[in-house]
Amino acid sequence: MHNKSKIQNLFLLIGTIAFALMIYKIGIGTITDNLLKIEWWIIPILCLWILVYLLNTLSGLLIINNLEDLRRIGFFQLYKITLSTFAINTATPMGLIGGEPYKIIELSPYLGSNKATSSVILFSAMHFLAHFIFWMLSITLTLVIIPLDLTWKIALSISFIICLLLFKLTLKGCKKGIINSIFKSIKRLPLLEHIVTKFIEKNKNNIQIIDTQIRGLQNNNPKIFYGTLMIELVARIISCAELYFLFTAYQTPINFIYCILIMAFTSLLANILFFMPLQIGTREAGFILSMKLLGLSPTLAITISIVTRIRELFWMIIGIILIKIK
Repeated sequence: MHNKSKIQNLFLLIGTIAFALMIYKIGIGTITDNLLKIEWWIIPILCLWILVYLLNTLSGLLIINNLEDLRRIGFFQLYKITLSTFAINTATPMGLIGGEPYKIIELSPYLGSNKATSSVILFSAMHFLAHFIFWMLSITLTLVIIPLDLTWKIALSISFIICLLLFKLTLKGCKKGIINSIFKSIKRLPLLEHIVTKFIEKNKNNIQIIDTQIRGLQNNNPKIFYGTLMIELVARIISCAELYFLFTAYQTPINFIYCILIMAFTSLLANILFFMPLQIGTREAGFILSMKLLGLSPTLAITISIVTRIRELFWMIIGIILIKIK
């Protein structure tokens, strides 16, 4: 427990530093000005993400209950862990390096380390698969309803093919087990060959158990597998209502389909540049480019980006505080 407390304190420190940096980057004055502009619309925007995180928690609980015969963790305990996980992912570059290890540590007392690892990997896989579907649907809609020049059509078509290939690769990993394959791929790197080989030999049984549990969801319970995937996709679509609220707040009515396309393009760019801490610059660029692509004036792009960061700040601080609350 002492080691767990030290790890929690480390994540708490990382989150607090990231929170302070984001406040400094945006500026207190800018935050205040934008909150005054959108007035009460900040309430439905913040409440919207209560629903999104509830759906994320539901999909996570379905995965856990599939791995575990007896429910050892309650919904709201998992909701707390989910909020903190997303807060840490927001705070760290290459977010999965921060949030997912934290989630494994928090779930291990309830499920054991192997099942905790399996559930987190499966949830991440569902999250990725839902993103790929979301992007492919959005690319298809863009090609169908938006007049584009040849360059954009080629670029979007290539993006669709890449998303489809990554979707199939992730789906295959869930069906056949992904951990052993990942370690075998890493082992081919010259500098890591000896270390990874030693790790695989030492943890061979655990790796096999985790891969068996990962394979079990899709192979033994396809309804839960695809149901979980659908919940994650619905959560992604619902989150686009944030843009709809913001455009309405700024008295710029917009079709909800356009909100989906803007969010899809912005999140795709952010994930391509996943190594950027706090997604600095990538989200703003994504909003500007997507709004131009859809023939909309990009004048609100920066303002909307700032408000989404304010919402992110709110849930980040909630998630960081929850790290230390039992």
